[in-house]
Amino acid sequence: MILMAVFWSGVFPAVNILLKSMGLFTAVFLRFAAAALILMLLLRVREARWPRLAPREALLVVVLGVVGIAVYNSLFTAGLGLVEASRAALIVPTNPAFTALFAALLLGERLGAARATGVALSVAGALWVLSRGDPAGLADLRFGLGEFYLVLCIFT
Repeated sequence: MILMAVFWSGVFPAVNILLKSMGLFTAVFLRFAAAALILMLLLRVREARWPRLAPREALLVVVLGVVGIAVYNSLFTAGLGLVEASRAALIVPTNPAFTALFAALLLGERLGAARATGVALSVAGALWVLSRGDPAGLADLRFGLGEFYLVLCIFT
């Protein structure tokens, strides 16, 4: 868990540096093309043959890949290009809290008191960061395009 946090936190400044040397979509494509090749290699080594997907499963994989990888990471990278890495690092980690909230609201999953408290604290922290410590800033929609892109990431 510690290594995951260390590696994930390094993404924010690394993407900012990467965007100085190449375009948004090139950066996103190269990052995930490399990741896809590595994962395909691991799958091939681990399994004797490629798994066969039913047409419905193949469609779901494509849709999830487009939304969960292409759209999310394009928004994420575009947001990081417009927002300081430290600010983005406070907005993006609210994804699990919003996922739990949406699962409770849309799928009827039980949230429980501890999770509800965690979600509330996470959302309050994100709103505080977005408003730059001025809650009236949310009512006036005084946050930038970069923050907007990062918030859209939550919905993908």
